[in-house]
Amino acid sequence: MRSSVSRLSLWLLLTPFLLWIVLLVILPHLQMLRVSFQVRESWDSIAWGIEQYQNFFTESYYWRTFVRTGVMSLFTTFLTLIIAFPIAWYIARLARGCSKGILFLACLIPFWASELVRTYGWMILLRESGLFSSWLKALGWVDGPVEMLHNDVAVIIGLVYNGLLFMAVPLVTTLDGMDENLVEAGYDLGGGHGTVLREIVVPWGVLMPCCLNGYSFGARKSCTCSCCCRW
Repeated sequence: MRSSVSRLSLWLLLTPFLLWIVLLVILPHLQMLRVSFQVRESWDSIAWGIEQYQNFFTESYYWRTFVRTGVMSLFTTFLTLIIAFPIAWYIARLARGCSKGILFLACLIPFWASELVRTYGWMILLRESGLFSSWLKALGWVDGPVEMLHNDVAVIIGLVYNGLLFMAVPLVTTLDGMDENLVEAGYDLGGGHGTVLREIVVPWGVLMPCCLNGYSFGARKSCTCSCCCRW
């Protein structure tokens, strides 16, 4: 009886996750796979074939876009890690008392808004009549308005900002659980700040499984958003 109740409880806990994965991940991907083998012969006739894949490999526009999107995704993930790691280290290891919770909450608050709203916020800042262009004019560094949108730098800024939370949260959790004795042992054995950071802190914080999931999610998110920006 108890085992039956345990199995029922387990399935009840797994049901929302399984529904999410099946309905929002697996089924859409299967639909995309099915559509990729369809070739429209006329407005009311669809045949099956591999013409879509032939076009992808024969037309340089498609595979160049694919390679460019992958490179931008990897670069964005690496840049997000470089920015998120010092933030996570300060929150997890240097902040004390209630300041740790306040700083962590400060990282979360901007992400309570919709991703679309945050993206439009960056568009307002970077457009020709935006805040950054006005500052440059006020400082006398430029003679006229500067358009900072519609380029790779603007795309990377948006991707890094939107993926920062998904990189910082796993890093904070991992670094907060790191044994302080490991760092002290590194210094006791004669290691300097750079050696301890390179040999202990970075491997612990960067190569843990939960952080690898963060990298994977960030890379997928960057790849998807970058591809949408290209199209």
